[in-house]
Amino acid sequence: MFTPLRFALRAHDRSIPCIGGGHRRPIDLKYSANVRNITLHLPDDLDLELQRQSAALGISKSDLAREALKRYLHVTEFRSLRAKLMASARARGINPDEEATDINDGD
Repeated sequence: MFTPLRFALRAHDRSIPCIGGGHRRPIDLKYSANVRNITLHLPDDLDLELQRQSAALGISKSDLAREALKRYLHVTEFRSLRAKLMASARARGINPDEEATDINDGD
């Protein structure tokens, strides 16, 4: 699912906006000696969107793709950990969805 970036960056601003809004985080432009290169094969439409977004943000396509991949991996890890925690809670007789509803109803 594509979520548009909410903030435009000036060319001299070396940070990238958070997808969905929020605070900007600096892009790590310093790389250690153990950086690896990979090759990505992108369909034309995705390459054009990557080019358009990187130009609008004033950053390279590599920086944008690297940040997007980092975010994807973090979200995937978060969802995996959350699923494990939810299963553990349910095994203990706790229904996290119900607990959250009870908290919201008490407001």
